Amino acid sequence: MGNLQRRRQPGFTLVELMIVVAIVGILAVVANAAYGKYMNSAKKSEVVAMLGEIRVKQEAYRTEFSRYVTDVNENTFYPVPNGTPQTWAPAVGAWTQLAIKPGKNQVYCGYSIVAGPAGNWGAAGTRAKNFMNNVLPTAPWWVATGSCDNDMSPVGNGFDPSTTVPYNSNFTTSSDNSNIRDDHPQN
Repeated sequence: MGNLQRRRQPGFTLVELMIVVAIVGILAVVANAAYGKYMNSAKKSEVVAMLGEIRVKQEAYRTEFSRYVTDVNENTFYPVPNGTPQTWAPAVGAWTQLAIKPGKNQVYCGYSIVAGPAGNWGAAGTRAKNFMNNVLPTAPWWVATGSCDNDMSPVGNGFDPSTTVPYNSNFTTSSDNSNIRDDHPQN
């Protein structure tokens, strides 16, 4: 029969390469999901710390000036949340009056504060009124919200980006309720 035996060339077959690509793809999907959860957790920690600082600074301000500080309205966030880190450098307004310092140069979420005197909704909007159960406050009050524009709400399977839609996670607290309400606790 002679020399008909075929020698195999060194290297990988197409099937072997396809298997490796599939494994790398699966690992990338898992890593991306884990990274997303990690980032959401970090942003939630930022909001909890900032709302805690707002609480302390508001109470100190009221002790000195007999009122709470308010910003424009509950839908005006500083900085405007857009899903990327933003420099914290307020020039005027509630943030400079309260001397809020987040402890780092950049923040991922935006914040708003509304306040008013006893018996007056002042700049309160729907979010503040709902958080206070639509009961007109009998003492001076404030409501602070942190909003993070970075979560994805699964519409389909949760792994395909075309089946998710972005939404804001909002965290709210007030002068009469030290709890922080998370509008999207599943994330």
